[in-house]
Amino acid sequence: MTHFLHKTRQTALFLAGIGTSLGGLYTLFPQWAVENLNQLAYHSSDTIFIQHWGFMVQYQLQ
Repeated sequence: MTHFLHKTRQTALFLAGIGTSLGGLYTLFPQWAVENLNQLAYHSSDTIFIQHWGFMVQYQLQ
């Protein structure tokens, strides 16, 4: 089992990094992210909250 983990560690970390970086899409493209990633209705009055959340997720990951 240890050999398998050492062999696939780089791939697993890369895929996890892609998954966690999706939070940045909320900052750059809030309407697209809410409608496609969350499958929720987008309300323009919530844009600043959505962008703030996306920025905070990205900031915490670095």
